[in-house]
Amino acid sequence: MTMPDDATTLIEPAAMTLADARAIVSDCLTHVWYREGLRDDPPASLAGYSLAQLVEANRIVRDDPGDRQPDGTTRVMMNCDDRLVAALYVATHYEPEDQRDATPIAILNNGGLFYIKGLE
Repeated sequence: MTMPDDATTLIEPAAMTLADARAIVSDCLTHVWYREGLRDDPPASLAGYSLAQLVEANRIVRDDPGDRQPDGTTRVMMNCDDRLVAALYVATHYEPEDQRDATPIAILNNGGLFYIKGLE
């Protein structure tokens, strides 16, 4: 796997443990709760996670059947919708730009092949 120069954390998706996945999903949920006003303290940055890590962690947590407790109950963990995971990644890794400064694009269909072309 090729790493960008500014990458800080890498957990290979195939090697991700349930504990790693829970920690990553917890970080995502903390961002949501902070943005909704349910937390006062700012969350830690998600910049150290790749999109693949965020998606894989969310999948692992979502697919986990939960922890069976001694009293017979099952403890499960919240997870995020994949669209929320993508939105958190974009909000973390990309700066918004003024619409007037943006480069418009066109998507061209050439016999079933799609090209994205800048219109400058």
